[in-house]
Amino acid sequence: MLRPATRALLRIFCLVLLARPLVVLEGQEYSFRHYDASDGLNDLGVHCIVQVTAGPLYTCTDGGLYRYAGSRVHRVPLTVPGDSYVAGGTEGRSGEAWFATIHSLYLLDAGGMHAVTSPPEGFEFDLFASLAASRTRDGRIYFVSRHQLYLAERASTGQWTVQELFGDTLRAQHPGLNNVSFVYAAPDDTLWLGCDSQVCRYDGRSLKLYGTPQGLPAESWRSALLDSRGRLWVRSEHSIYRLDRDAERFHSLSGALTGESLTVRGMDVAEDPQGRVLINLSKGLARFEQDRWRVFDRSSGIPPNEIDALSFDHQGSLWLGLSGHGLARWRGYDSFENWTSATGLSSDVVWNFLRDRRERMWVATEGGLDEFRPGAHAPSPATSTTGRAMRRVQTLAETPDGHIWAGSDDGSVVDFDPDTHRTRPVAQLSGIFQLLFSHSGRMWICSIPGLYVVDWNSPQRKPQRVAAVPSLQGHLYEGVEDAHGGLWFIGEKGLSHFVDGHWSQIRLPAGFQPVLSSQITLGKDGSLWLSGAKPSLAHLRVVGDHAELIESAPWATSEDLSVYLIASDHRGWIWVGTGQGIWVSDGKRWIHVTVDDGLVWNDINSSGFYDDHDGSVWIGTSGGAARLPNPETLFSAPPLTAAIDTARWGDHVLDLRIDNEIPFRHQALTAHMMHFDFRREATIHFRYRMVGLEEDWQDSTEPDIRYPPMPPGSYLLEIKAMDEGDGRTSQPVVLRFHVLPPWWQTRSVYLLELLSALLLGLSVWRWSVRMLVRRQRLLEDLVAKRTAELQRETQELVKARNELQVLAMHDSLTGLLNRGAIIAKLEEELQRSTRDESPLALVLLDIDHFKRINDTWGHTTGDAVLKEYARRMRELARSYDAAGRYGGEEMLVLLPGLRETDSNERLRELHTALCQPIEVGILTLTVTCSIGVTWRNGASDSAHSLLERADKALYRAKNEGRNRMAFAALTGSLPEAVPAQLGSYETPAPQDSPSLQ
Repeated sequence: MLRPATRALLRIFCLVLLARPLVVLEGQEYSFRHYDASDGLNDLGVHCIVQVTAGPLYTCTDGGLYRYAGSRVHRVPLTVPGDSYVAGGTEGRSGEAWFATIHSLYLLDAGGMHAVTSPPEGFEFDLFASLAASRTRDGRIYFVSRHQLYLAERASTGQWTVQELFGDTLRAQHPGLNNVSFVYAAPDDTLWLGCDSQVCRYDGRSLKLYGTPQGLPAESWRSALLDSRGRLWVRSEHSIYRLDRDAERFHSLSGALTGESLTVRGMDVAEDPQGRVLINLSKGLARFEQDRWRVFDRSSGIPPNEIDALSFDHQGSLWLGLSGHGLARWRGYDSFENWTSATGLSSDVVWNFLRDRRERMWVATEGGLDEFRPGAHAPSPATSTTGRAMRRVQTLAETPDGHIWAGSDDGSVVDFDPDTHRTRPVAQLSGIFQLLFSHSGRMWICSIPGLYVVDWNSPQRKPQRVAAVPSLQGHLYEGVEDAHGGLWFIGEKGLSHFVDGHWSQIRLPAGFQPVLSSQITLGKDGSLWLSGAKPSLAHLRVVGDHAELIESAPWATSEDLSVYLIASDHRGWIWVGTGQGIWVSDGKRWIHVTVDDGLVWNDINSSGFYDDHDGSVWIGTSGGAARLPNPETLFSAPPLTAAIDTARWGDHVLDLRIDNEIPFRHQALTAHMMHFDFRREATIHFRYRMVGLEEDWQDSTEPDIRYPPMPPGSYLLEIKAMDEGDGRTSQPVVLRFHVLPPWWQTRSVYLLELLSALLLGLSVWRWSVRMLVRRQRLLEDLVAKRTAELQRETQELVKARNELQVLAMHDSLTGLLNRGAIIAKLEEELQRSTRDESPLALVLLDIDHFKRINDTWGHTTGDAVLKEYARRMRELARSYDAAGRYGGEEMLVLLPGLRETDSNERLRELHTALCQPIEVGILTLTVTCSIGVTWRNGASDSAHSLLERADKALYRAKNEGRNRMAFAALTGSLPEAVPAQLGSYETPAPQDSPSLQ
């Protein structure tokens, strides 16, 4: 026989079992993104939330229907005048959506918004309308109007058929069908209905009622959900019940939820991607998990307003429709769990985490040490036996005896017994950055003074200073142990390595410098990741005593970015905390995680990371603690999609499904872009370009683009959505259109213009023929006359050109070639002589005492002498010889083909003929000349060298007494029978005439 005490305990145990499921109040804090008038949602009373496939999100409000597509909320016009209050909506099976106002029903599909033809008695929906789209047929909707169940269906012709689903006979047999409160369609189109105070099941052939005999109390049932496990959930204003798969009886799941908390205007039931059911409460919401309700209320960050609608989008984000306060999206739903001082932490500033061997999670905060007991959802402060909290705890480490050493920024190191909460001071140093217990049985202390070590096997266990290498001097920030037991430490003086009892300093890459509180971690391949300056994050490989840079993260190059945390987890992922959130790499790409994704705060603290044994990750920030239960979800984002919402050419709306032909108008093209990744809306921007107008992509954070009026032609508008935080890029979406030319550039106008031109041309041609015949003779006369004039002018021009050419090349006094022309002739003859290997003689002549002639008989006599000399030279010259005035009284004669061996007679003849008496008026003058002669001497000779030799020979002739001919001295080989030096000879002057000797 049981004792009274034992019987009392059994009664209590039975009461506990009967009271299940219990309510568990949430101890975490969550973040929400609110959408209101500032986002374009101008009416804040939200009744329903519907997402079409994986596209826009539609919101039913008191003042109309609104759509959200990743940037701003836009109102959707309804086609029936006066419709504003949207009472309900539901998604169709093929991407369409249905919406109900008080007196209208609408279908929204790819073709736009269509009003359903109302029955004769008209529509009359409740304020929270119940709609259920067919799951097996397109264009079919079940709905409740005037408390009757209706079916609306669109035929292939576009005509609507609207009728009551149940006839009079069936309603007479089952009076509850005259008071239908909701309709829900299962995947096989089986309908579940609220029938007065019962729930009905209709499969198209038979009707089955569930009431009190089936465990369902007589209440007005308002909504239902068939979950992914085939269980039916129904709720009323006071209760929530569930019918399990293949079961015949409902059982209550209200548990400790009070009827007051279940009483809301819009009673909603939703299932999350993990298969858990959620319901809205009068103050918050509840989620059924592990056979109990988990309540989320204002203390968890849930908006304090009444929730009228629940909906999960296709990415798994939870949306809340708030009564009079717009929309709210749960940031990081089921991806983040957050705690702050409002939910039990001693401080919002969280520095470190440690899970001990008894599965307790310890959190080091600025306000003290906090403890999460196994299974607890909220922390509790860990006070010492003295009743005082350990404040400003920076770092934690577990020792072999199960104790926890805690280091604070005031320099204290404390031994804390987690079972008895007794504390023992270990050391008082200065500014503790990290405690690291290595596998070798040593506790390493990184601090402002440097590195200390405590040998656990030593009886004293006193910290000893370590300063084996220069890099261990000064501030020591963090250390890490590799897979081989080696230790790596980073400090203000550099990187140190300790292995097999030996210390070494590792030389860092040029330009890379540690900064205050530099962090270090090991990659899966044993490489190192360090934070510092230029770049903020460096991936290094150690070779010998130096480190080589493998890579720097592309996002870590900004000088404005500071890295406060680097850590790696058991997957080999790298976690980098900054003041702008946390970056995570799985080895293939980086993901940027911020408060927009559900993180409690963006400012990450150094050492604020813990890789838990269950695969979760803890992160410490200056705004609280965060836990990621399933970090893999960070890299499971679906492909990014983009779309063109609307495009207009002026007032003309373009059809996005076809190639548009647009009449030419001087109007701008505008387009609205959209994407459907609502979770990462803050990091997504657009790229676009107009092919046919530009080739380069344009970037825009705004969804609206505008192009000025474009000329006629074919164009292709391409857009893409890009996520800067995780590197995803959508496939391009295109809009094709062709701007038609203006009417005056159309083909018909061109043909008309061509025909008019032909007719005009014919008329002009006939008139011109007559005029041409009439003027032909006159023109012929004019042409003949003008031709003669032109011939005369041409002859005169040719003559003038020749005269100018002569004047340009000849000396005006003597008629000989001028200096430039004779030098050019010399160059020409020299090239020819060199090419043909033929002799070339150059004769430089100077009239003796020419100045005396000018001084004695005047310049006119001198000019006459020069003319006579020139005349004689022309007479003596052969057809291929050339003579020119070299300067003043000097003349230059070129004698091509004259060999040195045959030159004496020819040259003497030239000298004798030139020196004959000259008659000038009544005077007969004997004027002699001196001559210098030279020949081309090999291919290296130039005009300059020839002239130089001839000039020297000329001066020799003058110096030897004038009136003679001197030959230049040649060097090198000469033709045979020619003496090496010809010397000079004198020509006697004639008598009986005035002499200038």
